[in-house]
Amino acid sequence: MKKRDPYKLARRRVIRKKRFYQHLTVYIAVALFLFGLNAIPFFFNWLNYYPGMSLEEIMRQAYYYPNWWFQYPAMSWGLAILLHYSAVFGIPVIGNLDEKWEKRTMEQELKRLNAKELNAKDSSKKVSEDKLTLKELQKVKLQELDDSELV
Repeated sequence: MKKRDPYKLARRRVIRKKRFYQHLTVYIAVALFLFGLNAIPFFFNWLNYYPGMSLEEIMRQAYYYPNWWFQYPAMSWGLAILLHYSAVFGIPVIGNLDEKWEKRTMEQELKRLNAKELNAKDSSKKVSEDKLTLKELQKVKLQELDDSELV
């Protein structure tokens, strides 16, 4: 099996992350531009026909404005951004379930199981040491004890 050069692999990952961040930056810029382009008619109507309106009423009018369209290209492009993110970083919570993930997880499980086994052996040693000390104490004859040592 051919061993990969870690520098080339790291470089490839950095390039993929850089392209994702560039894609995200362009997406945000274009979405804001489309929002501004879509908001121009709303603000034009608001300034010309409702100059004394309160901020609460402006927000209500904006919410019920029937001509918003910027969210449709923004949502579909946002889906493409999510797919790009999952290709570069993996699916959140699940992560990349590839061979490397399997290897890492196996190593973690083996370490955990080895640690449990070592702890179990240590505790059994302690128990056996305690038993030895108890047996030694039982061997002490009561005749050797003075009356002053008894309570």
